[in-house]
Amino acid sequence: MDGFLLRLTLVCTGAICFILILLPKAVFVIRIHDGKPFLTKGNVPKGFLNDCELLARENDIHILIMKGVKKRNTVFLRFSPSVPQALQQRFRNVWANYA
Repeated sequence: MDGFLLRLTLVCTGAICFILILLPKAVFVIRIHDGKPFLTKGNVPKGFLNDCELLARENDIHILIMKGVKKRNTVFLRFSPSVPQALQQRFRNVWANYA
């Protein structure tokens, strides 16, 4: 029984490590609070932060979390669930100018 538990533990630990390695990591995180963007992780062009502030003001956004996730050689944007699809697309269009 001890051998089985040891093997099961090793298999589960290996599977968790494998999944964590494969999950895309955020290369940057931007939090918008009261219409002001704050870069909490990574680096982005200053112009992108300024454009994020403009979009937040235009759309009356008070709270938003945006992550830049790298897959292969491209950085994709991920958003907090409360952000409407149309607004996500506007942020992606702006990001395309800087990526």
